Amino acid sequence: MSGPVPYPMPTTIITAEPGHVAAAVSALSGHMDTPRRDAFHDKLRRYARKTDRALFLARQTDHCVGFSMVIHSLSPPGDISPDQARQLQECACGTGLMVLKPWRGRGVGRRLVEQWEIWARAHARSGLWCVTHRMGAWYRNCLGYRELERTWSKGVVKTLMIKRF
Repeated sequence: MSGPVPYPMPTTIITAEPGHVAAAVSALSGHMDTPRRDAFHDKLRRYARKTDRALFLARQTDHCVGFSMVIHSLSPPGDISPDQARQLQECACGTGLMVLKPWRGRGVGRRLVEQWEIWARAHARSGLWCVTHRMGAWYRNCLGYRELERTWSKGVVKTLMIKRF
């Protein structure tokens, strides 16, 4: 879909089942080459099956417009301090937040991150952390996260953000 999308858009967030994955990959991977799309499909299929994590899909009518994933516990990036790493032990990790461009700025990303938080609380986690390349200010200003530390990944500075419940 191209061009502006009318606002507001009725968007539903669902917890994906394995049967939702193929349609989600088709809707979200238009910018990917075949090897990357295949890897994306495999990753989403694995996330939809594992019980220690959840894959959330943002749907507008029958079309997938975004996704995100949350993991019960995940090892933090290897280059952060041991003290900072200890702060993450009881937290869930949010990852893979993606919203198609026409739906950005319409609350879809916020609703996906809120699903991380609902899931983390329901799974007795004390908070949530994520790593971002460019969205640190958004997590801080719109969602109440704080910067824990900066990290390097493949030559790119990334920001580790955390929110305690």
